[in-house]
Amino acid sequence: MSQHDDRFHLLIVSHSYPTIFHSLSGIFWQQQARYFSKTGIKVGIIAIVPISALSFFKKSLFWKKEIKHTHGIDEYIICYPNIPFLHFLVSYVALWKGRSLFKAYLKKHGKPDIVHLHRYEAGLLALSIKNHYSIPVVLTEHSSRFLYRQLSAKERDIAKNVFAGVDYRMAVSPSLCKQLGTDFHVDFHYLPNTVNDHQFISDVSTKKESRFTFFSAGNLGKNKNHTLLIDAFRSFQIEFPDSQLIIAGDGPLKSKLLKKIKALGLLNKISLVGQLSPSEMIQWNNKSHVFVVSSIKETFSVVLIEAMSCGLPVISTSCGGPESIITKDFLGELTDHTMEGLLEAMKQVYLNYTTYSPAEIIKFVHENYSEEVILEKVMEIYKQLV
Repeated sequence: MSQHDDRFHLLIVSHSYPTIFHSLSGIFWQQQARYFSKTGIKVGIIAIVPISALSFFKKSLFWKKEIKHTHGIDEYIICYPNIPFLHFLVSYVALWKGRSLFKAYLKKHGKPDIVHLHRYEAGLLALSIKNHYSIPVVLTEHSSRFLYRQLSAKERDIAKNVFAGVDYRMAVSPSLCKQLGTDFHVDFHYLPNTVNDHQFISDVSTKKESRFTFFSAGNLGKNKNHTLLIDAFRSFQIEFPDSQLIIAGDGPLKSKLLKKIKALGLLNKISLVGQLSPSEMIQWNNKSHVFVVSSIKETFSVVLIEAMSCGLPVISTSCGGPESIITKDFLGELTDHTMEGLLEAMKQVYLNYTTYSPAEIIKFVHENYSEEVILEKVMEIYKQLV
């Protein structure tokens, strides 16, 4: 146990974390850390976060370092300007700057019992800590870049070394486990992301929109496949005109999607509402009738279980992660990546809407994805390794 007190001491290492540049980056492991801290575990964070050079110039900040104690967590964070097309440098920068951060952390807080690495990019730092201080390392891999096989040869070499060197490997969906196992010849164990179902809750005081509302949220980029969703909804609203589609998020395709919506004459039916805060996401989940994921690939899909924790039935394309979530008929519909398939799924949920039980959907989420359930499993892994 920690030399400073007798509590179990967890150190989380990552290359992404919420900062003044991106408030939602790495928010899932920040939420995990806060939950662990509430249970009495001593929790620290070391995050070496790459940020676009443009963001740094706008804020006139370079190699910004923060050391703070918030929500019971000791956070050691460095932000630095990223170099486009040289993603493999992230791992070496994390190693270079992370070593000094860890020494400062060690001096003040003592030796952690275990290191939990989120994504391989900061893995060289995690392995350095393991080798110099004999601390076991657990990895959770989240990145969809493995599903697309987008890593360069140098990145693959780093990932291979990290995967071989850690003590326990997890991934957030069965499809990602399978892909990683095939490509790197090591075993990965499935453990899904969590949802804060004390925050994302069904609020009966919130009135549903007067029109039947499909809600979708995510980066407005190619992978989220919003063009497919818009095309499917266009056909849906012809047959069921008292309906609307709300799309939350921001990204490179925003202007293109808006142009398409205008061209189809659907500005009164489809709304792009921009990037939403967690509280705004909860409000829209509670105001909507159905949540839709139209992605090409997803390693998990946290927004899907957040919507389900508010009692919404869901629709998703078969894109990786959602297949391990929508496993019961009472949760919603899985479909293929065709406009016809997505349209049919939307019709099925609409026509059978009264048969979906919000209470049953919420219960399913709590039993399978709540922080209490998932992090209890993580804690068992920690204890076995320590």
